[in-house]
Amino acid sequence: MDSQPPKPANPPTSESAFEADRYVGEELAGAPLRPIAAVGPEFGRFVVVAPHPDDETLGCGGLIALMARRDPENVRVIIATDGTASHPNSKLFPPEQRRDMREKETVAALTSLGLPDAANKVEFLRLQDANMPDEESDPRYLEALGRMGRALRRWSPQTVLTTWRREPHGDHRRTTGLVAHCIAAEGVGRVRMLEYPVWLWENGQPGDWPRHGEMRAWRLDIRPVVTFKREAILSHRSQVSNVITDVPDGFRLSQSMLGRFAAPWEVFLEEN
Repeated sequence: MDSQPPKPANPPTSESAFEADRYVGEELAGAPLRPIAAVGPEFGRFVVVAPHPDDETLGCGGLIALMARRDPENVRVIIATDGTASHPNSKLFPPEQRRDMREKETVAALTSLGLPDAANKVEFLRLQDANMPDEESDPRYLEALGRMGRALRRWSPQTVLTTWRREPHGDHRRTTGLVAHCIAAEGVGRVRMLEYPVWLWENGQPGDWPRHGEMRAWRLDIRPVVTFKREAILSHRSQVSNVITDVPDGFRLSQSMLGRFAAPWEVFLEEN
């Protein structure tokens, strides 16, 4: 994950808006709980698309761990950005070294989740962290779209999981936009699309949350593998410790974020 997204400059002050925000969040946290035995067969070949190295573990680590034990050959991961923006001022760890560090951390995390031959089941697109193209008018957009489309076609997934479409983080929204564009385009085929929240829990504002009737939400029971997920999160050492020593004030996942993603369930959203 790159640097924490900024809080809105003019947050809403309406008490009713905040009440609605909390209500929807409580609805997600109380969505129907399903075991992997009930939902696993529906996935087929599936790809988890993550904006940054670590988002795959935070949002879908339990799912990956459960499916790695059921059908590991049908599990793939795509990481959109190079993850270098979490410590942009480091001199001891220049961008290429930070990129390589984060890619190694991702493979270590996937291995901790129990995914065999993890290095050959993840693809790193290496788009620029914190500077993904936002609009088709940006000349970089077609290049990013091409990278994402080729990766998806290479895996030929039946199900794609990507971050929630209104995540309060630019890279997350843009990653999901690229995925949706690819799925809608010819050449990828019919694909089921699920979305998972990451920053929504921490920084979601009214307007970011799913609207009533917009999505169908459910929770995956990850109690059998939650210990492995917690270990995998700690594999992303650059995001949970001061391993990048010359930037002591660099990004670190907060204790509230770590606590949220140590829960024994994960939330997924699908259009009605």
